[in-house]
Amino acid sequence: MAFKDNPIIDQSSRNSDKSERSLKDLMNLETGFICRPDVPDKGCDFDAELVNDKGATNWRFPIQLKSIETLKLIDKEKYISYPFETSRLGYLMRRPPAMGIIVLYSVEQQECYYEYCDKIYNRLMEERGSDDWLDNETVNIHIPYTNILTVSTVKEIHQTFVNRFEQALIMQSSHGAKYGLPTLSLNSDFQYDFHNIEHIKKFLSEYGMLLLNNYDFDVIYKMIAQIPNAEIYYNKDLLVIAAVTYAETEIHVDSQFFCNKLSKYKLTGQEQLMIDFVILKNKLALGYINTEDFLNDLQKLDTAEIDDLSKITIQINLTHYELPRYKAFQKIPESILQSIDHTFSLIQQSQCNDRTKGLLTLWNCENFSFLITSMGTAKFGELRIRESLGNQIPQEERKQSAIELINLETRFNEIVMAVNKKASLTNDKLVKAYSLSVNVKHFILHQINYFSFEVPVNEMDGFAQRIINKISYAATAYNYFLELNIYKEAYQCLCDMIDIIELATQVHKITAPHDKNELYKVKQQMELEFEMNPRPIVFPQLIANRKNEASESDHNGMPLFKILNDEQITSLARTALVSFKLPEERLTNIISEMKAYRMFHQRCADPNIQILQFKNEYEAKEIYAMPIRFVLRSKSTGLETAPSSDMNSLLSSWGF
Repeated sequence: MAFKDNPIIDQSSRNSDKSERSLKDLMNLETGFICRPDVPDKGCDFDAELVNDKGATNWRFPIQLKSIETLKLIDKEKYISYPFETSRLGYLMRRPPAMGIIVLYSVEQQECYYEYCDKIYNRLMEERGSDDWLDNETVNIHIPYTNILTVSTVKEIHQTFVNRFEQALIMQSSHGAKYGLPTLSLNSDFQYDFHNIEHIKKFLSEYGMLLLNNYDFDVIYKMIAQIPNAEIYYNKDLLVIAAVTYAETEIHVDSQFFCNKLSKYKLTGQEQLMIDFVILKNKLALGYINTEDFLNDLQKLDTAEIDDLSKITIQINLTHYELPRYKAFQKIPESILQSIDHTFSLIQQSQCNDRTKGLLTLWNCENFSFLITSMGTAKFGELRIRESLGNQIPQEERKQSAIELINLETRFNEIVMAVNKKASLTNDKLVKAYSLSVNVKHFILHQINYFSFEVPVNEMDGFAQRIINKISYAATAYNYFLELNIYKEAYQCLCDMIDIIELATQVHKITAPHDKNELYKVKQQMELEFEMNPRPIVFPQLIANRKNEASESDHNGMPLFKILNDEQITSLARTALVSFKLPEERLTNIISEMKAYRMFHQRCADPNIQILQFKNEYEAKEIYAMPIRFVLRSKSTGLETAPSSDMNSLLSSWGF
């Protein structure tokens, strides 16, 4: 160049300047970074220091910036491919603990694309299947085309590197002495390292009961499972926490073991009540006591001296175990609904915090749901059987039954969604997740009823949208539980979602917003990863059962009686007596008829044999004035038995 010539600014220099401006427009003091040029440049372009609300941190990581005219896209435009010096990648990764990032500036798109060095390295190892590429001068690195530097992604990068430095500091403070490193904590905010057993023990001793009261059982379990049992045995606080947590996570053998170890310690009144309750639950789950004993012993714990939370918890459990004792067609006492209502009132009047109130309300709603569903099952079954017996159900009676169930259903939904709304105001994901889960489970129980009794719910206005909404609820609850690391509940929500999708697509021909095959794969992965017992999906089995029943033409009358006990039959017979407006003395003949059907279905499994009623004019007119007479008929030969009211003799005569 001559004396009068100026230095030439080539295109490469212009691009380099553009790339630096683009990077610093996003990664600067305002967004939490000090990007200093690395001089002399021996392997990276910038030495980036993290900044927080207290100022500079001296937490630094390297950035390598490259500009490129035209992007080379591969793998269906999923990745940007760029030749990169292998030695530079190694240099960037030898900056522990955070390593660094590589940024590509596209002149054409005027965008910066980024990737973490460790992710680039791992991707190369996966793609190439060996480490032979480490000896090459250059290697084609692949950066996701969607990894664009924006205001939001820069925040994520900042948080990622903050996390890395914080965890590195905790690790050195906890374990540095083992490797000859200084262990002085340079961060005054640091208290607990949750990879350090001593720190976990200290944290649980200080905050474990608070976590129990907030029902964070999955959080506690993950921590306490890391502590050797021998160290738990000599700490009363840890024993109490372990006993309760293992019971709530359904590991009852271990829970009872911890309860036994507590016998040598003096417990406070509240601790003793808690452990007595846990012992009862363990004994019931392990089969040492039956439901009757459990309920009797649980009632003894409900004394005037106990606190609101304990009283409510006991009441919810009493109702929970009381409800399943009533079988179909057995009248559920009005006291059960009164007890549920009383529990709702106790919850609202209690001094518990909002989260606890919300969770208690939802668990009481599960009892409410069970009650409503049981009443619906009984009513549908009763109407079906009475119609099978030739009784025309008055329209007014149908209407009254429907109104009663609809009123309870409306109240249930209002309570659940009120809890959800309140939790949304504070963004309490745990309560929101449980509220959606309870809503979905109730919907499934009702749909099982409707499907079993062939109620045409799909003809109701807005049903298709309602079923889509329930799928969305289940998916949202699933995601919330995953975020909270509550995998058992997340798995249950996933199964609920699959169940509703099967109902929508197979029964009602409604297109679902999710691919059920992919969801089945996720279900299987969760079962393997978290060692969960596979939960069956209900509706495919119900659909298969209906097809099997339909294939057995001329199905013998009322097989439902096969599973009813004497008490259920008597209750159902009395309902029929009242419905037919018959005198009391005819009750015996109604009961005999129902027991005859039960005996037939219990002893005769041959689909070729039919059971028919034989009635003369008097018997047809004066129903149940005389014992009902039956005839057994062979469908293949047409042969029939003589009429008889003695089903045992009829079956025995044909070898059944």
